Amino acid sequence: MTAIAAGVVEATDDYAILRVGARGNYLKRQSARLVSKKDWTYFLAAAHFTHVPMGCGVWPAFWTHAVDKPWPMGGELDILVLRHDRPCVR
Repeated sequence: MTAIAAGVVEATDDYAILRVGARGNYLKRQSARLVSKKDWTYFLAAAHFTHVPMGCGVWPAFWTHAVDKPWPMGGELDILVLRHDRPCVR
């Protein structure tokens, strides 16, 4: 199933939306991975996040890693990482 068919990715000429999908096995959510077909020597990213989800158990992230080595050996460049700091109250 593709990310578009699952409703996880939406794109127009003006914006792109990445969101979590439906719950799967063990309450894990579907997500999308953006992949470049090119290996970059230099990298510049500009992003405007208009909405970032927040809540118990939510850890939204947007990051990159090396294509020629598995994570974590190839390193990681965090662009956005947020963690919910308050205790989860049910």
